[in-house]
Amino acid sequence: MSLEMISEFLSLSELLTLPAILSLLTVSFMGVVLGIDNVVFIAVIAKRAPKGQEERARTLGIIMAMAARIALIFSIGLMLRFESVKLFKMPFLPDDHSEITVKGAILFVGGAFLVYKATQEIFEKLEGDHAHGDGEQKRLPLLQILATLFLLNMVFSIDSV
Repeated sequence: MSLEMISEFLSLSELLTLPAILSLLTVSFMGVVLGIDNVVFIAVIAKRAPKGQEERARTLGIIMAMAARIALIFSIGLMLRFESVKLFKMPFLPDDHSEITVKGAILFVGGAFLVYKATQEIFEKLEGDHAHGDGEQKRLPLLQILATLFLLNMVFSIDSV
């Protein structure tokens, strides 16, 4: 590899064009928007931690979210391969949409999990299933809170990547 090839490879001239900058701003904006819903879920779930451990649950939830995003960004090549791995075919769908891929299955299961958790939280908020008679919210063990946050963070991270 010559010095000229290395300097061309390290050149930022293509990155400093208007389309590249607009793409970066768009992706950054989408990352912020997608991250906000993750933070909202973390806050809602962390409120159910044992008294005095809510802050710890929130902090660990955010750390897990960052770690999951970073890990999945480094594994993006693997995620892209999942797009072409076919699991099965659904004959009742049109030909161009009949094959279910690993990526599609992961996104479907993750989406179903998010809908379930959101519905569960709304139901408990509206129906009062979480109340102990004194209006106090039902508390869950910290390990259960962290396991739920881990699953939510993985789903949100896969969705973002």
